Amino acid sequence: MEAELEMADDLIDGLRVFDEGDYRPKSNTRFLVLGSASPELLRQSSETLAGRIIYHELGGFTLSEVGSHNHKRLWLRGGFPRSYLARSHVESDEWRRGFIRTFLDRDLPQLGITIRSTTLRRFWTMLAHYHGQI
Repeated sequence: MEAELEMADDLIDGLRVFDEGDYRPKSNTRFLVLGSASPELLRQSSETLAGRIIYHELGGFTLSEVGSHNHKRLWLRGGFPRSYLARSHVESDEWRRGFIRTFLDRDLPQLGITIRSTTLRRFWTMLAHYHGQI
């Protein structure tokens, strides 16, 4: 965690050179920094990017992107590219199961949710069965 924090601070320091002083480019130069950071890492950072950062959330594929003739595939596989574009339904299902496992086991605890992943999985399954009915 400490090494990640140092790398993030180094990245911010490197980008700041282009944002301030004589090094500022004459054009509207922008940087696209991709990735994710744990909430803990963000809380520990000593630098704020307020006023200098824009967050853009990328959603999954939409019906207008895949075409209405692919509506069943989109409905069954979802809009995540790896799930939607998988070579088979089995590979798509495997990817989705892995995604859910990772989300429940790793991502939610990093957000401070302390409910056991097996309990959350049962809850999600119950909700899916309830809402999946006619």
